[in-house]
Amino acid sequence: ALECDVIVTKDGVIYIHHDPTITLGANNFTKESIDAKNIKVDEDLNNFTWDEIKDLVLSYEYNDNKYFDKLILFEDYLKLCKENKMKCVIELKYTNGINTNDTSKIYELMDIIEKYEMLDQIFILTSMKNCLLHIQDKYPLLNLVLLTGEKTTTMESVDWCIEHHIAMDSYCGSLTKEMIDKLHENDLSCNVWTVNKEETANKFIGYNVDYVTTDKLV
Repeated sequence: ALECDVIVTKDGVIYIHHDPTITLGANNFTKESIDAKNIKVDEDLNNFTWDEIKDLVLSYEYNDNKYFDKLILFEDYLKLCKENKMKCVIELKYTNGINTNDTSKIYELMDIIEKYEMLDQIFILTSMKNCLLHIQDKYPLLNLVLLTGEKTTTMESVDWCIEHHIAMDSYCGSLTKEMIDKLHENDLSCNVWTVNKEETANKFIGYNVDYVTTDKLV
C-alpha cells in the first residue's frame, strides 16, 4: 500500500502533501520556487489556491540521490495506485472542508474514489473522530482507521474503536501487545507507525500486528 496525506486548497482542490505549512529543506519546497511566488516560510497551505501553489518545486533525497517534482492532485495519486495494483492508505489532515467542524469536502473526496472504482482498495485514517463517523454513516463497509499518537495510543482509544467498529493506527512507541490483542478479539485490525528499524518491525510482527507503516526499513 502507498500512503498519502490529503489537503484541500482554499478554492477546494484536493491534493496531497505532508506538511501543513510552507517548509524548506530536504523533502520539501525549494527556496527559489517560493521566492518566485513571493511566498514566505511557515505560511499555512490551507490559505492558498491551487493556481498559487501548483508550480512550486519540491526536492526529495533518497539513497543519496536528489529528485525534483511538483505537487500532485489526489486524483493522480489514485491513478498511480490503480495502475500499479496498490492499495491506498489515505490520511485526512485538518484542512478546508475536512475537519472536526466542517466535513463539506468529504463527499467530494469519496466521489473521486468512487470514480476510479477504488472503494474496496482504500483505508481512510485520521485522528478526527467526527470525520470517521461522518464517512461511516454513508459508507459503513469502508476500511476506516483511527490514527492515534504518542499520548492518544491508549486503551481508551481502543475502546472507542471497538464501540464504533473502526480499526486503529498507532504510534510505535506507545502501542502494546495488549491493545493489539483486544482489537483482534473484537475483529478489528491494527497498524503501527512509523517503523524504520527492522528489529522494531519484527517485534510488532511477533505481536501479530496487521500492518506496519515505514519510510524505509534498516
